[in-house]
Amino acid sequence: MSKYQKYGKKLDEIAREKFSAYEKAREQYQKAKARFESRGVIHSRSTTEERLKYERIELEYREAQENMRIAERVFRQIPSEIAELRKALCYEIKTDNRANPEDLNQNVVTLLTTGVCKPDELIDLYELANITTKRYISNYAGSILPKEPTELRRMDPEDRAILARIYQSGRALTNPEESPAVQNFDVMCEALNRTVNNPAMIGYWGELTSGALNNM
Repeated sequence: MSKYQKYGKKLDEIAREKFSAYEKAREQYQKAKARFESRGVIHSRSTTEERLKYERIELEYREAQENMRIAERVFRQIPSEIAELRKALCYEIKTDNRANPEDLNQNVVTLLTTGVCKPDELIDLYELANITTKRYISNYAGSILPKEPTELRRMDPEDRAILARIYQSGRALTNPEESPAVQNFDVMCEALNRTVNNPAMIGYWGELTSGALNNM
């Protein structure tokens, strides 16, 4: 769990609130529709009370029908509302991970220029470093990964995997789109889009999103 989980929780809160409003409107509509369809027929022998009841049932049905149309429109707009939340998440990640020259660990810079660090030592340095130094180590890891496919295949698989992991982790610091927080947020967004297109999935929302929310 990271500080960015608050965005996933907000998405979940918004979704559940909208789902609840939609289901309430749908339930009221279905009840009003059932009453309307079983209201009977007004004829010349109907009493004033029966006529008033008939009209009231029809009025309630028309009102529920309109409320349902509004609820459906609001329901379809949920992804647009969430898009703004995603922008805020990306902005915060980018701001948190901006480079600061004063934070660059010169001892690490000097050590890496010697070329004596093995990949497993490099990852230890990376995990202990601050954001700016992580970015430097990531670029270094990318620079020593062979560019030629043949050379890359000849490299020790474990060393290759470590360097690639450091490089990709560093990319996630400079590109929010590649960060685990945004990727898990997007999993929730995908579940939301599918649910908006198919409201029958509302009951599965927690099951579909709990993993991504916990991993943010």
